[in-house]
Amino acid sequence: YTMGKLGHKESATLTLRVPRECSGLRVMLAWNDAASSKDVAYGSPVLINDLDMQVLVDRTPYHPWVCQRQKGQVEAVASRRVDRLNNQEQITITRDELRNAHEVTIQIAGRKVVDGQQTYALTWWFDDNSPQIIAPGAGAQLCPGEKYVARMEGSSAWYDAWISYDDG
Repeated sequence: YTMGKLGHKESATLTLRVPRECSGLRVMLAWNDAASSKDVAYGSPVLINDLDMQVLVDRTPYHPWVCQRQKGQVEAVASRRVDRLNNQEQITITRDELRNAHEVTIQIAGRKVVDGQQTYALTWWFDDNSPQIIAPGAGAQLCPGEKYVARMEGSSAWYDAWISYDDG
């Protein structure tokens, strides 16, 4: 991850090398926006500071996934486009979209920054299809002798897992 600051109309670029065994990429941009002092209609932009992100793969731009703005459309499929509504933006890129690229470029722009600079956090993750336990999550407290269901991604096989807190 990295942290940064952008002013109005400023931009930042980060180039990442793509690992050889990469099967996908996830990139997320987040910032704490200032509170709005006015009433805003449902689905209307309320951002005080608006940052934009895109990822370039061989000069092909990929934009964040954005849900539909219309009331009642929350379960509709998200589409990739410039996000004017949210202060968290996520871009996912599949293996096919990476097309054996050796690097990707993340571009962040301060489309509208009202006062000074806007601090942001940028995170990324390269998928590699290795099995990973996704639940229970980090920090979960498990009791000895009890059975738990573990959720995994990157695996289609059944596993028996044993957890030891005392190297036993």
